[in-house]
Amino acid sequence: MSYKNNAALYSERYGICDYNIIGNTMIYYSNYPAYLKERRRTYKVIVNLDSLKEMNRVLLKRWSKKGCFNRCM
Repeated sequence: MSYKNNAALYSERYGICDYNIIGNTMIYYSNYPAYLKERRRTYKVIVNLDSLKEMNRVLLKRWSKKGCFNRCM
């Protein structure tokens, strides 16, 4: 299967709407819901498309609008 198909399967399974494919990795941004201003967090998530498993999750220094489409549950 191609990386585009693998990314589509992964995004469908986890409800991801906006992502980028670079080589064999998929990168997307995810926000935690903001009940209080201190709790607003954005993570950059990197997924290996060969194994369909999350490789890395990095907490960003600032909140990003890009993650609003992909909310952590």
